[in-house]
Amino acid sequence: MTARQITVIGAGVIGLTTALELAAAGHDVTVVTADPPAQTTSAIAGAIWFPYQVGPPDRANRWAARTRARWAALIDDRAAGVDMVTGYELAATAAPPWWLAAIDDARWGPTPLPDAPTGWRYTAPRIEPALFLPWAEARLPRPLVRARVARLADVAGDLVINCTGLAARALTDDAALVGLRGQL
Repeated sequence: MTARQITVIGAGVIGLTTALELAAAGHDVTVVTADPPAQTTSAIAGAIWFPYQVGPPDRANRWAARTRARWAALIDDRAAGVDMVTGYELAATAAPPWWLAAIDDARWGPTPLPDAPTGWRYTAPRIEPALFLPWAEARLPRPLVRARVARLADVAGDLVINCTGLAARALTDDAALVGLRGQL
């Protein structure tokens, strides 16, 4: 693999995580952000892992399983702000959901909810952004670059990765980009 100059735009959970993973893979990474991590949407959002509304399912399950393992590996570092929580996907039958392959501990059975007696029980990593964001920023290979990006074409790098979340639509001038369910 040839190391590349990569610019990540955005310093929320996704931007910082992307930058850390790329740096760990040997790339020269710079994060450009209009606002410090504590002022991003991530700082006030909930963050829980789940392979939700993505595809194609076979590839998404591989990506999700790998991502889940990476988050779970941070649990012992309490400063990272990652723990595991129990979740349930309620269902009337035991037919396996498409995402089951990404979760090694999912089990069919009763739930604690009287109106929804059965479902898939699993554990998922939960990220506390107030802890994770400063933890991740401290591990970046270089300080954040504070700048407002108006056009992706103006950003330097062999690759530019847009991790601006809800700002992606305006930055790309792409009306097809819309926020999905999952925003808390």
